[in-house]
Amino acid sequence: MPVVPAFGVLASAFLMFQLHWETWVRFGAWLIIGLIIYFAYGRRHSLMNPNSPRHKVDSTPLA
Repeated sequence: MPVVPAFGVLASAFLMFQLHWETWVRFGAWLIIGLIIYFAYGRRHSLMNPNSPRHKVDSTPLA
């Protein structure tokens, strides 16, 4: 088992457990807000969505 990655995980876990509970609440709230924005945008602008603005082709002649 590599020692450096294991030490990095343990050090990060130690620092995370030292955080105040209010920090975790704020983190959770911003995480949820970010995920809502991410999935809402992705659902609307997905290339698999037939109603996407990218699927609408302008059919007017150029000449």
